[in-house]
Amino acid sequence: MALGRCCSFLRLPGRTLYPGLADCPCRGCSLDDVTHARDVLGDILAALPPRPQTEPGRLLARIDAELLRRTLPDPRASGCPWRREAWWRMRLYDGVVDPPRRHPGQGVHPWSSAGGSPGRG
Repeated sequence: MALGRCCSFLRLPGRTLYPGLADCPCRGCSLDDVTHARDVLGDILAALPPRPQTEPGRLLARIDAELLRRTLPDPRASGCPWRREAWWRMRLYDGVVDPPRRHPGQGVHPWSSAGGSPGRG
């Protein structure tokens, strides 16, 4: 699901894309936020042994290159330590001035009122 979400986000028309927040904090809907989907893909890749990481790693590198090319940096992101954890969270979001901070262990969705995904914060 996370891979499909990243690919569908990158198939959107337009030169510049803006990640958007998920409307629902449930596990499946939280992937509507492409940055969360990218987090999930990174976690999956890191859990694989080195040899099986090769092909998925290449695919993720292509996704990252396109995501980096088609999104804009958020100049305010460096002031939020939790956003500096990964470059894809330091992009300009659609309609979001200052996304709420992730709270570890309080839900599966990084933007929900319940907090962030376990182990992410």
